[in-house]
Amino acid sequence: MDSEPELGEDRQAHLTWCGIRARTAAERGNRVEAERIARDGVAIAAKTDELNTRAESLVHLGWVLRRAGDSDEAAGAVGEALELYERKGNIAAAALVRSSFPG
Repeated sequence: MDSEPELGEDRQAHLTWCGIRARTAAERGNRVEAERIARDGVAIAAKTDELNTRAESLVHLGWVLRRAGDSDEAAGAVGEALELYERKGNIAAAALVRSSFPG
């Protein structure tokens, strides 16, 4: 995003919507749009101190990148997400990510 809209309390809803839109675009085969949306979500989430939110946005990006065949960059995004979940102590989310992104 060139300039972040004023999200206020709607930040979480906006980030959830970014994840859904990115995955939908990826499913439709539009890699460029999917990656742009997912990266926008990561950029917005990075401005927060909410570790779970930041991790979730990275998982969406990892999913989009893996779907596009970029397994190295996907692994990097997922690895960063796992680090954030573990730092937060969210072992359930970390376990779910590990099962969804084996290897």
